Amino acid sequence: MPKLSKGQVDSICEPGFHGDGIGKAEFIAMRRARDSTLTLPARMLAAFQVNIRGGCVPEVEADGHSYLKIPVGNFKPP
Repeated sequence: MPKLSKGQVDSICEPGFHGDGIGKAEFIAMRRARDSTLTLPARMLAAFQVNIRGGCVPEVEADGHSYLKIPVGNFKPP
């Protein structure tokens, strides 16, 4: 996990970042605005595939390897 800079930590600790003292609708709007600027994490699709299988990697195929299968053209690379 990458280390956060002091500025990143300070922005996370700002009042309101975690919903302190703001309403539900305002919090949702704030998080959606922030999240819309973020890219898909590099290993998100691989992690999702393993998690959806209960933490198990796919079965070994005929060549002796397990493969994660990523849908083509559905996601922009990070």
